[in-house]
Amino acid sequence: MSVIRKPIDGENGLVQFEIAENAQSIGFIIGGIPDSVDCKVRVELISKNKTNQTLYDLKMEDLRKILSFAYPKMGNVLPFAIGKSLVLNDDNKLLVTILFPAETIATSFAYTVNTYVEITQNPMVIKTVKVEEEAEVSTEFYPLMLVSQDAESYETLVMVKDQVGVLIPNKVFFGKDFIEANIQNNSEFLPMVTQSNQKVKIVGNSTNYLLLI
Repeated sequence: MSVIRKPIDGENGLVQFEIAENAQSIGFIIGGIPDSVDCKVRVELISKNKTNQTLYDLKMEDLRKILSFAYPKMGNVLPFAIGKSLVLNDDNKLLVTILFPAETIATSFAYTVNTYVEITQNPMVIKTVKVEEEAEVSTEFYPLMLVSQDAESYETLVMVKDQVGVLIPNKVFFGKDFIEANIQNNSEFLPMVTQSNQKVKIVGNSTNYLLLI
């Protein structure tokens, strides 16, 4: 895949472009900014026949932490799906915006498109869940929750079948020591598989994430 160059919007300190071809991710280089850690990235799915959807809107530093389970050395990569290429075309395309830190001057921008053989219609989506003191959160349609190491506790009810096959609620509770003990190296989050519209109570000031991957 050839290198694609895009002009810098120096007045607004950003670069913005569309991707309308199948892509799993892009790798990019910013002239004048060797490490994108302080850049803010926003990826939106723009569809002709559906409501537009923000896939994620995060600082690059946070995106790297969130996706460290899939990309231990992520660098300057923006994924759109995990292990598959997202199907994109003129009617279903991505709008990528990268905002540069205020104190920096970007001189150029270039990227390459990474693709897989397998394809998917389902993009990766990341939703931020900020908790102040405590909050009950609905998992909506997200099958994975990343619980921050800053959380004091995680509590939920999971429906499981008893010996005769009847679904009954089963309480799950993790305290801070347990959360920290189960976080893998180079990560700041405990991944928890969730059910649709599951209610989760998180105690402690923390920034957690819901993932659709």
